[in-house]
Amino acid sequence: MKISQFPINNIIFNNAIPKRQVNFGLASDVFERTTKDTPAVSWFKSQTYGSLKNILNNRANEIGRGYFHIAYNIPKEKDLVIRTKRSFNINQHQNSDISIKDTEDKSLKINIGQSLASIIFTNRNSKKQQEIEILRKQNGEPVGVKPYEIVRKKMSIEEYSSKEMKEKYAKSLQALADFPVAAYEKLIDTLQEASKCNYCFDYINSNNLLYDTKTKSINVIDLEKGSGILNYGSILYALTNTSYAKVYNNIGYEVPMEEMEKTVANSEKVMQNFIKALENKGLAEEAEDCMLCYFGMMMGALLSQDIL
Repeated sequence: MKISQFPINNIIFNNAIPKRQVNFGLASDVFERTTKDTPAVSWFKSQTYGSLKNILNNRANEIGRGYFHIAYNIPKEKDLVIRTKRSFNINQHQNSDISIKDTEDKSLKINIGQSLASIIFTNRNSKKQQEIEILRKQNGEPVGVKPYEIVRKKMSIEEYSSKEMKEKYAKSLQALADFPVAAYEKLIDTLQEASKCNYCFDYINSNNLLYDTKTKSINVIDLEKGSGILNYGSILYALTNTSYAKVYNNIGYEVPMEEMEKTVANSEKVMQNFIKALENKGLAEEAEDCMLCYFGMMMGALLSQDIL
């Protein structure tokens, strides 16, 4: 079967009325366009089944693997990434029916790694549906180590408390400690703007923050729609990856004292920079509340019986 590019007639849009649904490789002009395509939609329509399959089957394109999702770089595409559920298998969808929905929040003027388009693959026989998303790309490495409750089914406590994991924790704190206060001010601006649009930051997983050493910036991903209430103490909790501190200090691989002291100093520097950024933004009262909230969360993490 010859596979052609995704033409416009291969896709059902939420803002267009199709005459009939077609599949990969079958080209005929059957759609009436009603709005201009967004960049994410345009990119998807330019792909073939083969090119999409090559992206998702190449582990070199994988940039993040969480408990529920996997994110992939798109070669030669600097503004977009693909996110799938871990169960998604592109090899099963050559003959699936495809629909695409523009999911971009036009009120959001910042980059928080937000969804831009949703592509639904529907099995023609079973009618079972699977979805992939095209997201706005964010740069940087994830901050620290995920909390154990997220990874416990896939990682033993020995792996979780290994030298490799502890070095990842220390590396991110070193990088963040080296960032200027301006980087923290920009992070606050971003989260405030997201809050205005009712997006909530998930502080439980520190990997929802990315640190970019090239631009000295702290980027955010995986924000969800909700109340949009900002809790600066929880942001600091994620920045310092405090959920991992107990493991770093007391469990598994024994970190040399000199390295441990350096990491503690870096954590304190991150805290100082964040508080200074709040004060510079005219949020002195919030800075005090931030520290109270942070220390309460820290004590809860240290006293938790989840990891002994």
